[in-house]
Amino acid sequence: MEGYLVNQSEIARQNLRQKRIWILKVFFIFAMSSTLILSIIQASQRIYQIESWIPVDGESVDTTIIKKRDLTQSKTSVEYSAKWIFNYEVGTRKLQSVAEAGYTTSDVARVKYWETRFHRGTHYKIRYNPNTINSISVFGWDFDTFWYPGWLLGWSLLISIVYFLIRRFLK
Repeated sequence: MEGYLVNQSEIARQNLRQKRIWILKVFFIFAMSSTLILSIIQASQRIYQIESWIPVDGESVDTTIIKKRDLTQSKTSVEYSAKWIFNYEVGTRKLQSVAEAGYTTSDVARVKYWETRFHRGTHYKIRYNPNTINSISVFGWDFDTFWYPGWLLGWSLLISIVYFLIRRFLK
């Protein structure tokens, strides 16, 4: 009878271990796939804007850095976003609109870069939405446009590598 109880205890431990491994696998697969999907969505939205919005010469008017406090974490963190104001012409109409960075960051180096990216009074190639000419974008075929989707893709690859390493060692 005693051997039967030891055997049952060992089976219960193995079942619990298998459940934990299954939960870990589900977590990693979810994290990997969600960051990959987000990366694809971000990149495809930017490609859509580059391909379908009309390029125009825009004059940089102002740069605004927006500071936001993130209260969702246990300690307060600060996130930054950027907005750039441009003057541009569509036909004979002179317009002024705001372009946004498209994401937030807590990286001070990225914020400093945003502050100096578009110098006041300098002309840059921007794009406006043909359906809503007051909507503009600074996206182009450059590193700055695809930096964030690439960052998300990097996280997805890192998570997948960790997943496969853990899977290999838990067998």
